[in-house]
Amino acid sequence: MTEIRVGTVSDAAGTGPAALTGQWASKAYAMVVTDAAGSGDTANQSSISDGGQGRNTHSFTNSFSSTNYGHAGAQRHDVDNDRHPGQDTANDATGSCSITMASDSGANSDYGYDILWWGDLA
Repeated sequence: MTEIRVGTVSDAAGTGPAALTGQWASKAYAMVVTDAAGSGDTANQSSISDGGQGRNTHSFTNSFSSTNYGHAGAQRHDVDNDRHPGQDTANDATGSCSITMASDSGANSDYGYDILWWGDLA
């Protein structure tokens, strides 16, 4: 069996992180505390804009190669209210994605969430 041990994986020049364009590691991440104005930590996000009650549009720094990307998310607070972040697939684009935070009853609300995206980057 071969063993590989590394401290850092970098690009060919050794000046930055290795590109994950064709692998299935998460390609984008966002922590939204309450709404787009209350965004926390992000990766591959150029902006998050407020689209109204419980709706945000995430714009990616590096676009996906198609709209066939997936996501997984979970609410950050108030776990007793059964709110779920959902991707508005009708408005998917390679460079952005609309997320709606809704309760089981369907009412949109500005609750925080964490979300990850997977797919091939352009």
